[in-house]
Amino acid sequence: MDFTIKERIQATEILPKQYSLDEYYIKREILSKLAFSEDEQNKLGIRISLAGIIWNEVHNPDIFDIQLTEKEIDFLKESARTLDKNKQINDLVVSFCERLLGA
Repeated sequence: MDFTIKERIQATEILPKQYSLDEYYIKREILSKLAFSEDEQNKLGIRISLAGIIWNEVHNPDIFDIQLTEKEIDFLKESARTLDKNKQINDLVVSFCERLLGA
């Protein structure tokens, strides 16, 4: 699945905070795959500030091809559906949720 830097961050924000043990293992795999390596962090200038996570957009490749399984993609989609159903989507993740849900 293709991700921008922003979507890699947004994806981690939509994952559930409480889950079953099976869901925990799926979430852990997703987080592992979406994590920025130390080389990526240095190359992209990714850092955490009081304003949140920031990066150097000049060196920002448009797309990262992150190999997620169908089960992991379904988990992301279900996470977005749950946020939508519970009216918990916020401005920080709305664009990624719209993409996942085909809105």
